Amino acid sequence: MIAQYKTARIHEDHDLFHPILRPSEIKTKKTSTSQRIQSSPYVDKEHWLNLESLSFGHRLLSLALQSFVPKDPIYYAHLPYEEAFDIEEIVQLVRDYAHQCLLPVPSFSAYIVAFRSVLHSNVQSSQEMRHKLAEIDKGSHSEANASGGLLKYWYGVPDDTYGQNLATCWWDSKKSAKLGGAGNIHREGLKTVRGWYKNWKLEEYKLEIVEGGNDYVFQRLSL
Repeated sequence: MIAQYKTARIHEDHDLFHPILRPSEIKTKKTSTSQRIQSSPYVDKEHWLNLESLSFGHRLLSLALQSFVPKDPIYYAHLPYEEAFDIEEIVQLVRDYAHQCLLPVPSFSAYIVAFRSVLHSNVQSSQEMRHKLAEIDKGSHSEANASGGLLKYWYGVPDDTYGQNLATCWWDSKKSAKLGGAGNIHREGLKTVRGWYKNWKLEEYKLEIVEGGNDYVFQRLSL
């Protein structure tokens, strides 16, 4: 018999499964000329991404990732990464944004981290503890965003039955990811809440887009 848990809902869960920018809005919004864009669930301006700090390829990818949400809002955390998210659509949006800029897609790559986790049931059902997790997460994102190279951050909500969840970061490189995760808020936060998780694991991926954007390779780097 499966234990029935219930995830406490908090304000930070709002609108997670709605894209910041829908693919259909590309033709109506000149986002490719914006200097800063929302690149995570956090709407405060200090969390926004400075596009001018990126190469042209990573700028295109960051714009495309504004449409990044799971294909299945219920079972995404139980699926392989490339089944949970539509990588092909993201690459197509890179091509679309390049076309909007009247420039070709350059050859470039991105480094992706997935964090799969299961909270202990007492944490999962506690609004106060989930809010504390969200506070640490928000501070960690601000710190990582300031370090540079963080193209996209997205997190979900632990499912009610199993408590399974998935969060993910897209970076311009593994080097940027290491720098972004080395801040004090991130390290001290992990110490505070490490025991709140029943289990967790990290997965690493790499997306390589070939010149012209007509082909790409998405591969897992870690087992």
